[in-house]
Amino acid sequence: MQQKQSVQGGHATRRAWARGAVAVAALTLAAGAQADDYAAPGIYAYNVPAGVTSITVRVVGGGGGGGGYDVASGFSGAGGAGGAAADVSAVIAVTPLSTVSVVVGAGGGRGTSDSDGNTPAGGMGGAGGFAGGTGGLAGTSGASGSGGGGGGSSAVSVAGNVVQAGGGGGGGGGSWGYPGAAGAAGAVAAISATCASAGAGVNGASIGVGDGGGGGGGGAPLGTAGTAGGDNNTAAGGGGGGQSCYTGAGVSGVTSATAGTTGVGSGGAGGQNTSNPRVAALAGSAGFVSVVPTAAPAAVPTLSEWSLLLLGAAAAALGMRGMRRRPSAGA
Repeated sequence: MQQKQSVQGGHATRRAWARGAVAVAALTLAAGAQADDYAAPGIYAYNVPAGVTSITVRVVGGGGGGGGYDVASGFSGAGGAGGAAADVSAVIAVTPLSTVSVVVGAGGGRGTSDSDGNTPAGGMGGAGGFAGGTGGLAGTSGASGSGGGGGGSSAVSVAGNVVQAGGGGGGGGGSWGYPGAAGAAGAVAAISATCASAGAGVNGASIGVGDGGGGGGGGAPLGTAGTAGGDNNTAAGGGGGGQSCYTGAGVSGVTSATAGTTGVGSGGAGGQNTSNPRVAALAGSAGFVSVVPTAAPAAVPTLSEWSLLLLGAAAAALGMRGMRRRPSAGA
């Protein structure tokens, strides 16, 4: 009987040790969780570690490019600034050892200025989950600016769960005395069943002669086209901000804002013609994605189990100390 009780006691002690060890391991993983950051435009695969059942993500789209200036001296036909991208955070449920798709959107290209040593060119739309629209061309007979390109969207997706941040709209080109309008910021995230198939931003308008091109829309379908301008009578419009969205039962805790960190999804400055030398427009900044793993919750040991774990650790430490002090056989 006494032997049976001793065996049962040994089993209980081992179970306590196991539960305590699992809890310590979970706490260690939680305390040492490292973010995987993706800052260069492109497509990546994130491998979920063992024991991880959810990830916290931050997704920032690409910023819109600035519009080109009108070269006519004495007139304030500056290009419009590109819009900042959306900045979306969320928690996504995952399966341990699964693969998560990560896409970082590129910033929209800058618009050039006609008759200023450049061939009129609207800024290219940034690549991404969904590309931004290309900026509209300036008219060929004047000296106006072309529109900036829209930024591409960034996205994180796994097993039907998707979180996407829209790109910023491109700035409109300057039209003689009328500065181009700024591109719109990426839109606030909303739930959408079509988030995984939203579509690209729309190209900015290019019409007539002697006028500024409209800015390209940000990546995803709310990124509408900027309208073309007219010399000394109509300002070119900026592109609309791209759609931000999420879908899937595993997505929770969604928050969104406008990207506010310089160099991360920020819009490019519009071209300026009032300085000497003139200042060319700038492209939008690339997007950004951060992924932080979360450990699965472990069973919490009872007080007695914690006591056994700590006592065992202390006994092991004392045993090692005694071994170090024990004289050798030949001493």
